[in-house]
Amino acid sequence: MMEKELKQAKKIELAEPQAQVAFEIPFVEERNLVYVGKRIPMVDAPEKVTGKALYFTDLDLSGMLHAKVLRSPHPHARIVHIDPSRAEALPGVCSVLLPEHTPLERYGPQVADRPILAREKVRFVGEEVAAVAAIDEETALEAIERIRVDYEPLPPVLDLEEALREGAPLVHEEKRNNIASSSVIRRGEIEQGWKESEIVVEEEFKTPFVHALYMEPQICIAAVDASGGLLLYLPIQTPFSTRNMIGRVLGLPLHKIKVVQTHMGGAFGGKVDTSLHFIAALLSQRTGRPVRLANTRQEDLAATFLRVATRIRIRIGAKKDGTLIAKEVKILADNGAYCSLAPKIVCTNMATRSDCLYRYRYTHTESTLVYTNKVPTSAFRGYGNPQITFAQESLLDMVAHA
Repeated sequence: MMEKELKQAKKIELAEPQAQVAFEIPFVEERNLVYVGKRIPMVDAPEKVTGKALYFTDLDLSGMLHAKVLRSPHPHARIVHIDPSRAEALPGVCSVLLPEHTPLERYGPQVADRPILAREKVRFVGEEVAAVAAIDEETALEAIERIRVDYEPLPPVLDLEEALREGAPLVHEEKRNNIASSSVIRRGEIEQGWKESEIVVEEEFKTPFVHALYMEPQICIAAVDASGGLLLYLPIQTPFSTRNMIGRVLGLPLHKIKVVQTHMGGAFGGKVDTSLHFIAALLSQRTGRPVRLANTRQEDLAATFLRVATRIRIRIGAKKDGTLIAKEVKILADNGAYCSLAPKIVCTNMATRSDCLYRYRYTHTESTLVYTNKVPTSAFRGYGNPQITFAQESLLDMVAHA
């Protein structure tokens, strides 16, 4: 390190169990930097503070139809029959979208396990069953109420341990069990760690589902042109991966899909993924007109992605002088009915973040993500870090007091 960078260095004393170590933190002399230490203007601030920024509700395309979704009232049920005749007969209704009108291809950013509309059975309260496009929102709402669906209720899986029991009802019948994803990370022999530890503390911690509660509910406009090209207006955080997924599921080449990311009225991870664009796109293809599909606040709270709920059991072994020896982590997480980003959040992020802050000689981490008949889970601020950090830091406090 150059002498001139050290001339104003500040010394910080860090106490360790057996030694005092002095670290020198240099104060770097001022340089002609472009960004660091400078006031950087927000490029979109003038538009926002003057009211010139266009948010989604400012959009109104010529000839635009309004869509609404019929959602499941059951957490788990077989769809016996759908009768759309009374909705189709309502003046002002332009199209009724049923499961048989949608591609068989399923979607998902990591695991493609979700249909555009529920096929054969519904797997959570609020799942999309049918949709309507009409000349105005009021007509679309009335049409939705006119669609008759006969259900055969099935036993729901609502508890994590219950979902893992042998013989438990399967959320997805084509799978062998209700495990959506799992991982194991280990270093050394954990049993040896317990033998070397003088203090062992264990506890279970629980974190709940949380909704991002952004100001602007999820919303979408889809419009097709004469050549079959698709234009989507979305306040979404992931326009490019969304375009890729739409192309794969709807069978469209990417050069025929344009996703316009509008100004967002909040997101916090909750708009990384959405299910509305597929429905709006199919209704636009069927009618040849732009289609606007917007959730109400109640729909957003009841049926859009939540933060992953967890049960985390941690066991830590240490010496009496505070030296950390061993840690065992068992993460049990609620995926909900379909996979979005939860497999990566739980089985990669939570699993690796549980062993990146402190030095343990022995570690063993098991992560299990479980399908249940609940609303699917996905990204939320922290991307899995808040849950695992809350658990392990809480237990370290207990170790310190042991």
